[in-house]
Amino acid sequence: MTIPNGEPLIFAEWGYLDAGKFQRRDFQYQDLTKRAAFGEDTLFASMEMDEIFTPDASFPPMTVAQIAAKEEK
Repeated sequence: MTIPNGEPLIFAEWGYLDAGKFQRRDFQYQDLTKRAAFGEDTLFASMEMDEIFTPDASFPPMTVAQIAAKEEK
């Protein structure tokens, strides 16, 4: 669950917010694999996933043009 140098493996999630805006949130792979442990017959079944798993980083909402402009730099 790490990259060769030992740092955690990070996955980016891009969510569409509305009005042409997207937001990126980064999660560690080891945290995402923990979701399987929270099934319907557990103490945490009534909790929402966003209550259990929080992103390591959350970026401000941006339009596609703003995302493209960041890549050009």
